[in-house]
Amino acid sequence: MKKEYTPRPTENNVTALQQFQYEHDQMFHDDIFQMENNHQIRHIAFHAAKIAGRLADYFDKLDHQEHDNANVILKEIKNRRAPDLFIFALMLANRLNLNLEEEYFHRIKDVEKMRMK
Repeated sequence: MKKEYTPRPTENNVTALQQFQYEHDQMFHDDIFQMENNHQIRHIAFHAAKIAGRLADYFDKLDHQEHDNANVILKEIKNRRAPDLFIFALMLANRLNLNLEEEYFHRIKDVEKMRMK
Protein backbone atom coordinates (compact mmCIF):
# COMPACT_ATOMS: atom_id res chain seq x y z
CA MET A 1 0.00 0.00 0.00
CA LYS A 2 1.36 3.39 -1.00
CA LYS A 3 1.62 5.81 1.89
CA GLU A 4 0.42 9.37 1.50
CA TYR A 5 0.91 12.32 3.78
CA THR A 6 -1.61 12.60 6.57
CA PRO A 7 -3.94 15.50 5.71
CA ARG A 8 -3.31 18.55 7.86
CA PRO A 9 -6.22 19.25 10.22
CA THR A 10 -8.52 22.11 9.28
CA GLU A 11 -9.02 23.08 12.92
CA ASN A 12 -6.18 24.60 14.88
CA ASN A 13 -6.56 23.11 18.35
CA VAL A 14 -4.85 20.43 20.40
CA THR A 15 -7.72 17.96 20.02
CA ALA A 16 -7.44 18.15 16.23
CA LEU A 17 -3.67 17.72 16.51
CA GLN A 18 -4.15 14.63 18.68
CA GLN A 19 -6.38 13.11 16.01
CA PHE A 20 -3.86 14.08 13.33
CA GLN A 21 -1.07 12.43 15.34
CA TYR A 22 -3.16 9.28 15.80
CA GLU A 23 -3.75 9.01 12.05
CA HIS A 24 -0.09 9.71 11.31
CA ASP A 25 1.03 7.06 13.80
CA GLN A 26 -1.33 4.49 12.26
CA MET A 27 0.04 5.13 8.79
CA PHE A 28 3.74 5.78 9.37
CA HIS A 29 4.55 4.04 12.65
CA ASP A 30 2.44 0.92 12.39
CA ASP A 31 5.26 -1.16 13.91
CA ILE A 32 5.00 0.87 17.11
CA PHE A 33 1.26 1.37 16.82
CA GLN A 34 0.77 -2.42 16.93
CA MET A 35 2.69 -2.78 20.21
CA GLU A 36 0.91 -3.22 23.52
CA ASN A 37 0.04 0.10 25.12
CA ASN A 38 2.67 -0.14 27.88
CA HIS A 39 5.38 -0.83 25.26
CA GLN A 40 4.27 2.20 23.27
CA ILE A 41 4.45 4.37 26.38
CA ARG A 42 7.91 3.02 27.18
CA HIS A 43 9.00 3.81 23.60
CA ILE A 44 7.77 7.39 23.99
CA ALA A 45 9.54 7.71 27.36
CA PHE A 46 12.85 6.55 25.86
CA HIS A 47 12.62 9.16 23.11
CA ALA A 48 11.76 11.90 25.61
CA ALA A 49 14.73 10.84 27.76
CA LYS A 50 17.03 11.06 24.75
CA ILE A 51 15.87 14.63 24.18
CA ALA A 52 16.50 15.47 27.84
CA GLY A 53 20.01 14.09 27.38
CA ARG A 54 20.52 16.26 24.33
CA LEU A 55 19.49 19.33 26.35
CA ALA A 56 21.96 18.34 29.07
CA ASP A 57 24.65 17.94 26.39
CA TYR A 58 23.93 21.48 25.17
CA PHE A 59 24.43 22.98 28.63
CA ASP A 60 27.52 20.84 29.20
CA LYS A 61 29.06 22.29 26.02
CA LEU A 62 28.25 25.81 27.21
CA ASP A 63 29.73 25.12 30.65
CA HIS A 64 32.96 23.97 28.99
CA GLN A 65 33.11 26.96 26.65
CA GLU A 66 32.49 24.79 23.56
CA HIS A 67 30.24 27.39 21.96
CA ASP A 68 30.57 26.14 18.37
CA ASN A 69 29.41 22.65 19.36
CA ALA A 70 26.71 24.13 21.59
CA ASN A 71 25.35 26.22 18.70
CA VAL A 72 25.03 23.12 16.51
CA ILE A 73 23.14 21.34 19.28
CA LEU A 74 20.92 24.38 19.92
CA LYS A 75 19.94 24.50 16.26
CA GLU A 76 19.00 20.80 16.41
CA ILE A 77 16.99 21.40 19.60
CA LYS A 78 15.08 24.30 18.06
CA ASN A 79 14.41 22.68 14.68
CA ARG A 80 13.83 19.07 15.69
CA ARG A 81 13.80 18.22 19.36
CA ALA A 82 11.39 20.89 20.67
CA PRO A 83 8.79 19.88 18.06
CA ASP A 84 9.54 16.23 18.90
CA LEU A 85 8.59 16.88 22.53
CA PHE A 86 5.20 18.15 21.38
CA ILE A 87 4.78 15.12 19.12
CA PHE A 88 5.58 12.79 22.03
CA ALA A 89 3.12 14.67 24.27
CA LEU A 90 0.39 14.11 21.67
CA MET A 91 1.35 10.45 21.31
CA LEU A 92 1.38 9.92 25.07
CA ALA A 93 -2.01 11.60 25.46
CA ASN A 94 -3.40 9.30 22.77
CA ARG A 95 -1.96 6.22 24.45
CA LEU A 96 -3.41 7.30 27.81
CA ASN A 97 -6.73 8.27 26.25
CA LEU A 98 -6.43 11.86 27.51
CA ASN A 99 -7.88 15.01 26.07
CA LEU A 100 -4.60 16.92 26.26
CA GLU A 101 -6.22 20.28 25.62
CA GLU A 102 -8.55 19.86 28.62
CA GLU A 103 -5.80 18.49 30.82
CA TYR A 104 -3.52 21.39 29.85
CA PHE A 105 -6.05 23.96 31.05
CA HIS A 106 -6.75 21.98 34.23
CA ARG A 107 -3.03 21.87 34.96
CA ILE A 108 -2.51 25.58 34.30
CA LYS A 109 -5.40 26.38 36.63
CA ASP A 110 -3.89 24.13 39.34
CA VAL A 111 -0.53 25.92 39.03
CA GLU A 112 -2.20 29.31 39.19
CA LYS A 113 -4.13 28.32 42.32
CA MET A 114 -0.92 27.11 43.93
CA ARG A 115 0.91 30.33 43.02
CA MET A 116 -1.85 32.56 44.41
CA LYS A 117 -1.34 31.25 47.95
